Formats: sequence, C-alpha cells, structure tokens
Amino acid sequence: MTEASSSRYLLEKTILLIVAISVPCFTLIEKQLGGAADSPHAIRWVITGLASIGLVLSWVVAGFGQYLRWLIIILIYLIVSQVVFLNYIYNFSYLYSALLVATVILSSVYFDQFKMVVAFQATIFLFVLQASFLSVNTIVDIGVFLSFYAFVNTIVVFIIYHAIRRRKQLAEAMENLEQTRAKLLRSNKELEQFAYIASHDLQEPLRTIRSYLQLIEKRYGNVLDDTGKEFFDFTLDAGERMQELIKALLQYSRVNSEKMKREVLDLNAVLDNVKMDLQVIIDKEAATIHADDLGSLYGDKVQITRLVQNLVSNALKYRSEHTPVIHITARREDNTKVLSVADNGQGIPEQQQQNIFRIFNRLHTDDKGVGIGLAVARKIVQNHGGDIWVESTPGKGTTFHCSFETGQEVQ
Repeated sequence: MTEASSSRYLLEKTILLIVAISVPCFTLIEKQLGGAADSPHAIRWVITGLASIGLVLSWVVAGFGQYLRWLIIILIYLIVSQVVFLNYIYNFSYLYSALLVATVILSSVYFDQFKMVVAFQATIFLFVLQASFLSVNTIVDIGVFLSFYAFVNTIVVFIIYHAIRRRKQLAEAMENLEQTRAKLLRSNKELEQFAYIASHDLQEPLRTIRSYLQLIEKRYGNVLDDTGKEFFDFTLDAGERMQELIKALLQYSRVNSEKMKREVLDLNAVLDNVKMDLQVIIDKEAATIHADDLGSLYGDKVQITRLVQNLVSNALKYRSEHTPVIHITARREDNTKVLSVADNGQGIPEQQQQNIFRIFNRLHTDDKGVGIGLAVARKIVQNHGGDIWVESTPGKGTTFHCSFETGQEVQ
C-alpha cells in the first residue's frame, strides 16, 4: 500500500467512526428537543439505530475491506437522505435547512471523480425537490431556499471540478516525474557499471602494450637514434598516463558501486588516520595542520576518510611559496554539520571554481595529476545527502565546505 492510499484509507476509517458516533447523537438531541414518538419518528429512530450499529461493525471490520470506499459512499447517501427527511418532518426550519446545505457540501468534497459528484448532487436535489413539494407549511420560503441551494451547490460543483482536474494533472505530472527519475537512475547506474567494466577490461590490454614497449626498448634501444628514443619515451609516458586515467575512472566508479556501511564516526580519529597516511608528504612540505574538536558524523568510514584525505592532499598539492598551513573545523547549523578544510595555498581563479568538481578537470596544464580527487569528494558528499562548495581567493588560499545532514546521535 502506497503512502497516498494508506492516508486515504486512514481518512475513510476516521470518517466512518465519526459518522457512527454522530448519527445516534443527532437522534438523541432531536428527541431532547421534543421529537414525538409517533410512527414516522419511531421508524426513523429504529433505522438510525440499526445504521449506527452497522457503522460501528463496519469500522471494526474495515481492515478487511477493499469495499470500504463504496461503503462510505452508501453511508453518505443514507445520512444526507436522513437530513432531507428531517427537513420534511420539521417543515424546512432554518436549522435543518442550514444543516442540509452544509451536509451536501461536505459530502460532495469526499468524491474523487467528477461524474460521482454530479450523480450525487442530482440525486439529492431530486430528494430535496420531492420533500419541498410534500411539505405544506414550510418555515423558510421554499422558492428562495431552492434557489439558494442550487446556486451554492453549483459553485461547489464548479470548484470541485477544477480541484479534481488539477489533482489529476498533478498526479500525472508526479507520475511522469517519477518515471523520468527512475529512467535517469537506471541510466546512471548502467553508465557507472559500463565505466567500471570498460575501465577494468582496458587495463589488461594496456598493461600488455606497455610491457611490450618496454621489452622493445630494452632489446632494440641501442638501434634507435635520439629522435626515435624521444618518440619511444612519449609513447611510454602516454601509456602510463592512460593507465592512471583508467585507475582514476575505476576509483570514481567504485564510489557509487561500493555498498555504504554507515556508522557514527569520530572525525578526530578519521583525521589522525589521514595524517598518518600522508605523513611523508606532510614532513616533506613542512606543513602544519590545525584542527578543532571535529566531533562525530554519521557516515561510511571508508568514504569519509577518503573525502578528508582528498581535501588535505589537495591543500598540500597546491601550496604557495609559503609553508602550508591547513585549518580543519566543524560546526553545527540546525540539523546540518559543516566540515571545512582551509589552506593558505595558491587559491583558485573565480572563473575556474565552477568546474573544479568535474571529473578529469585540472587547474594547471602542467599538473601531473588526473583531476579525480575533487570529483570523488563531491560524489562522496552527495552519497551522504550533503553538498560541497568552495571559497577561494587567488594568492591567499582556498576553503572547501562539506555539509551533511545529522541526527540526534551526531555531535
């Protein structure tokens, strides 16, 4: 059962219970107001009592019923007919006339098909006409009442028509949107699988090509002149770069294909592990890393560690002439946790900032990297339902911000 159908089912059971309680209450109130126990009243009270018992029993067994909706419709006709009969008995008094109009309007709102609204309105209007013709001494002016009744319910029918039409349009739009979303997800998954399989299968022939090139260089290198050796070096370098690109593509594909195992992570411990892995580079660059108490985060340990490592590596890689200084902070904003990594490096020109998270994008043409680190970082943050953005000033440094939705257990 979908969420929408479940909500409607609960609504229908609630309506059924309210009607079951209100019908005998109205009858008791009527009796207190002085209703006589003559034959028409006695028969009506018996019918009302039996109907109330039926309503209660229907509410109890409604969990079995695919016919609950039709039961509600039958009961609506029964209740409205009862109100029409009350108007006939009490000569269309002001109280019962107002009750009739209100009951018909509220009942019309329940129907979700326009033809059912029209059928209901037409049937009840015939009942009202018949009751008005049979009543001799009506309290209200019956002509004025019928005109008012017809005018009000015409407006109601018009409003319901447009509401039903709008609801159908929204339902169709939501269905189309869901179908489009499902197609996009399926296409994206197929594309990721293709990228993973293709890059995995490309590694072996590329490895074979490089092996034979190295073998040729070893055996016939002394035959080649300087130009030939230079061409050979270009070929080997291109093969090596191609292998790095394939490895990067595999790494990017694995971020989505890996099954996430979420747990409450101590970000301070995550950072300690990252610093241990990067200790050689940190010592080489004489870098300083400052970190506040980062608290905890609910996420996948492997992916969050990779995220922090990529951001710290990026800060070390694009250092300026100054000694690298990296500040790592975390703060809470309502139900969001923002992790920030700031450096005093080269900075990123404004025109390049919108492209830095694209796969295989490199800030500098002489960069030996493949441009995968920030693309992987964005994918990891997206996998955790968050967002990543950058603030940077050329020559002063760069700050990456990662936001994550948090629960009560995350500090």
